[in-house]
Amino acid sequence: MRKTAKSDTAQDKKKLVRYDGGVTKGESAHPRYSFVVRWPGEGGKRLVKWFTNNTQATEWALKKSAEAGELGQAFGSISENERGAVAAWRKLYAKHSNPSPPSLLEIIREFSTRWESARSGATVAASVPDFVAAKKAEGRSKTHLGTVAARLKKFVEAHGERVLPSLATSEISDYLLSLRGDVAIAPVDPAKVAISGRKRKDPLPAKRTRALLSLESRAGHRATLHSFFEWAVGRDLVPSNPVTKAAKPTPQPKLPGILHPADAKAFFAAIGEHAPAIVPFWAVRAFAGLRESEAVAATWHMVDLKGAKITLPATITKTRKPRIVTIQPALNEFLTLHAKKSGPLCPLSPMARRWHLKLAMRHLPTLKLPRNWARHSFATFHLEEFQDPGKTSMQLGHRGGPELLHLRYAGAATEAEAHDFWAIRPATAPDNVVDMTGAPEETQETKPKAQKQKAAR
Repeated sequence: MRKTAKSDTAQDKKKLVRYDGGVTKGESAHPRYSFVVRWPGEGGKRLVKWFTNNTQATEWALKKSAEAGELGQAFGSISENERGAVAAWRKLYAKHSNPSPPSLLEIIREFSTRWESARSGATVAASVPDFVAAKKAEGRSKTHLGTVAARLKKFVEAHGERVLPSLATSEISDYLLSLRGDVAIAPVDPAKVAISGRKRKDPLPAKRTRALLSLESRAGHRATLHSFFEWAVGRDLVPSNPVTKAAKPTPQPKLPGILHPADAKAFFAAIGEHAPAIVPFWAVRAFAGLRESEAVAATWHMVDLKGAKITLPATITKTRKPRIVTIQPALNEFLTLHAKKSGPLCPLSPMARRWHLKLAMRHLPTLKLPRNWARHSFATFHLEEFQDPGKTSMQLGHRGGPELLHLRYAGAATEAEAHDFWAIRPATAPDNVVDMTGAPEETQETKPKAQKQKAAR
C-alpha cells in the first residue's frame, strides 16, 4: 500500500496520459496491479480503477473518456451558451441551499426526456375519437357519449395539436381553472314567452356572454379528462395520468332540485288533462325514481300491478344490474289508469315528449322544472317518508350506497311534505287511453273532450 502511495509523487505523475474528458491513465507501483485509471465522476468525485496490464487500462480509459464526453466534460472547451447554462445553475444553487436544487446533469436529463417524448406520440385530436369509440364499444349510453364528446371537444380546441406525453399537470390545472363558455346573464321573462303551434316565440331572448363555467361543470370536465388519460395510460400513449394531481374544482354542496308537493300535484294535473300520453313516463320517474333512460326503455311487461313491482332488467339500467322497484299506492293509481297490455310505457320520441310537455306547461307559466327533478324528488321524499336509507338506495339503484343519500338528500324536505307528496293522486281519469281490461265506453260527456284533446295535439 505504501508503494501505491508513491504513484502519486511528482515523478509518477509525469507518466500519466490524459484522454478527452479529464480521464488519465498512468503506471502504478502496486505489486500486482501495475496500471491505474483515474477519472472524475458525477458531483466532482474522483474515481480510480486498477489493472494488471496496459491494454486493459487503455481500453477502460478510452471508454470512460467517451462517457465523459456524453456528460459534457469532453473537448476541452464549451460555448458561451453552455457557460451561461452553468452560470445560471450556479446562481440557482447559491440561492437555494435547503433543500438544494438538483444537479445540472439531472436537470438536463429530465428535460431531455420530456422534450424527446413531446416530439413524438399521438396527438390529442387524433386520440379523442379512438377514446370515444372505445367507450361506445364498452356499451356506454348515447347520453354519456354525447357528454364526453362535448367536453373533449373543448380540450381539443385548446390542445388538439399537442402530443399526449407533452401535457404537464400544471397545464391541465390551468385549463380546468380557466374553462369558459356561453352562459346566460339575463333570464327570459316567463310571462312574455308565448308558445304557439310548434314554434316558440321568445320576445326576450336571454343575453349570453363568455364567462367561467360553474364549479360543477369544471368538475365534470376534470372527470372526463381523467378517464381519457387513464385510457391513454392503458394504451401506452402516456407514462402516467397528468390529471391525477391536477387542480380539482369542488362545487359547494347544495340541496337537490325538487318539486314540492303542491307543484308536483299541479304538474301531474296539467299533464293528465293536456298530455296524458306522457303520464306513465313521468309517473315512474317521480314515484319510482327511474332514470330518464330507464323510463324510456321500460315496457308494460316489466310492470306488475298486482305484485306492486317494476322489474328492470340489466339491459336497461345504468349500473347494468337488474333492479326491482316497489310500486307505491300513488304510482299504482297513475299506472292503473293508463295501463296497456304491451308496448313501451311511453311510445313517443324525445321530440314528441318535449312537445307534449310544452302543451301541458303552458298552463303552468310560473312553474319551473329543475333539472332531473323527478328522481331527486323521489329520493328526497322516499328517504323522509320511510326513514330507510338502504331501501331508498336500492330503489334508486345507487352505486354509492346509503352514504350518498345522506350527502345529497338528507334534510331537503320535512315529514309533512313527504306525506303530501305520497298522497298525490290523479286528478281525473283520461278518456283516450286503453287499459288492461279494454277501452272504456265513450259517453256523450267525454266525446267532445276527447275531440278537443285530439285537435290540440
